[in-house]
Amino acid sequence: MTLIVSWIGVDSRGPASLYMMSDSRISWDKDSWDFGKKVFAFKNSSDIIGYCGDVHFPLQVISHVVNLADNGVIFNDTDASNKKFERIKYKIQELLEPYPKKYMKESFSILYGTRVSKKEFACYELSWGKSKRWSDSKVSYSEYSDKVYVLGSGAKEFNSKYELYQQSEIQRTSRAIYQCFCDTLENIEDPLCGGAPQLVGLYRIRNGIDYGIMYQNERYLSGVKVDNLGNFDRLEWRNKLFERIDGKTKKIIDGAQKQPNPFMK
Repeated sequence: MTLIVSWIGVDSRGPASLYMMSDSRISWDKDSWDFGKKVFAFKNSSDIIGYCGDVHFPLQVISHVVNLADNGVIFNDTDASNKKFERIKYKIQELLEPYPKKYMKESFSILYGTRVSKKEFACYELSWGKSKRWSDSKVSYSEYSDKVYVLGSGAKEFNSKYELYQQSEIQRTSRAIYQCFCDTLENIEDPLCGGAPQLVGLYRIRNGIDYGIMYQNERYLSGVKVDNLGNFDRLEWRNKLFERIDGKTKKIIDGAQKQPNPFMK
């Protein structure tokens, strides 16, 4: 069922980054597959998107939405955030209309984030339930670094652990949320969550970003192991502490800030 978390990163100048992170497991009854893509970065605009709940329809429709946006035929990057969201919502609803609902085993939520300006981001949630009704909302965020969404079957375990992180010396930081996510996923009891973490994000500048993740000493991109490939320097890499690392050497980049975890001695 997924664990998906989104959070806002805030520095002395205000909101500086927006992230979306998930596990990689897709489950069918007693079977599972740990390589399902769940969060997406738009390559030609400042947008990120992800989903939880039912897999088949959201995965297909989000792939279409990202492709349409990257080719400039669903919205312009200069459009207002609410206009972008309305265009995305319209396309998703349009594509669900002919979809055979008998194959929809679960409800689903689609999470969307976009940059409004160098000091502001906007977050939206679009959901469809078994009652066959849609709901949507704009989701507010804190004035400090904190979670925006926590959804999926793994949310309870994450939230329980996050309370401990919020009582530590790294409270109200991006690394607290990221480290809590990795900590939760590595020790999760929910059999519907698993695989490697996957991360996308936005900064004050640039388009959507896919991050390479070093997890259990292996390199992953969108939940897929990439150790047998080259060109590691094309990605921004993070280890389980949220430290910026060299994708080739797996070591922290010279001058990068260290991010110790108070629960890892």
